[in-house]
Amino acid sequence: STGRIIGYKEPKLSENVRLDTGVYEGGEVSMFYDAMIAKLCTYSENREKAIDLMKNSLGEFIIRGVSHNINFLQAILNNEKFVDGNISTNFIQEEYSEGFSGAELNSELNSVILCASVFIFIQ
Repeated sequence: STGRIIGYKEPKLSENVRLDTGVYEGGEVSMFYDAMIAKLCTYSENREKAIDLMKNSLGEFIIRGVSHNINFLQAILNNEKFVDGNISTNFIQEEYSEGFSGAELNSELNSVILCASVFIFIQ
């Protein structure tokens, strides 16, 4: 989306993690240019390790102030069909035919979030 980037932290880069970007904290994503914020690429000796590296890198990425698709990309990386390589060019349409509305949290994570919220509230 367009707007000002008010928070931006790149993931740790290495010979197996590459990031192509031209944005920075305080910069603006203009409607006159491609709204792609960055291209993150990971490489490893096998698919499983490359996916794990991408998950970690996306988890380190912070982008605030403009919309982004990090949550969607993380959901894809956790999709069993994607992990197994059982995909086609119709993967997004098949798996997200109703669109993407966020990933479901497991009960353990729900409990952690609830406990943290209660703790913050009573402070």
